[in-house]
Amino acid sequence: GTYIHYDTGTSELRFIASGNKRLSLSSTGGGLHGTWSSESIISASDRRLKSRIEPLHRTIASQMPRLEARPNASLPGKANIYEGNKNFSSLAGDAEVAWLL
Repeated sequence: GTYIHYDTGTSELRFIASGNKRLSLSSTGGGLHGTWSSESIISASDRRLKSRIEPLHRTIASQMPRLEARPNASLPGKANIYEGNKNFSSLAGDAEVAWLL
């Protein structure tokens, strides 16, 4: 069945649907159980996870010396992604994305 139950042992309010716990609430928080969906985008942002944020072009530029040290570096099945030319336009195909990832 579908019902709401308060568990005195765990001090938890439980929402049961079709005999399965779907939502539980307590004084310290709660949890979703099973598969849930949303009608709109759900996102979260936590400042504690954001450190050393910098523009993408700076990150790419900081990796260039590493590539310069091995000018013949290549990806499997791709031509050399860096031929010693410091101009980003010399990178071909999707290789420039692959080495960054």
